[in-house]
Amino acid sequence: MVRVDHADPALWAHGVVSHDRTEAVFALTSVATPVAAHPGTLRLPGLDPDATYRLRPLPPTDQVPGMERGTPVLCTKDGITLPGSVLEHVGIQIPNLHPEQLILLHLTSG
Repeated sequence: MVRVDHADPALWAHGVVSHDRTEAVFALTSVATPVAAHPGTLRLPGLDPDATYRLRPLPPTDQVPGMERGTPVLCTKDGITLPGSVLEHVGIQIPNLHPEQLILLHLTSG
């Protein structure tokens, strides 16, 4: 299990990465109204920096009714594909979530 620290105490994140680092699931939860209007990025540790990962939301969180206009690209059916090094060191843009809302992110390499 991987715990992910974020500067905003309203956002909690944690995940599970397979032993061979080919698959992972991360949960991002908004437990209160975020401090900032734009929550920033979320780094996903524990991944293989040399692998490329496809990141997609898991149902039912693939229909995020957050505060944004339009659907964030990571919440689309096709998701996004990024290197593990980028996911770990740069991260992904966090979608705006309502308090008590969750998004599950599924990552697969290959």
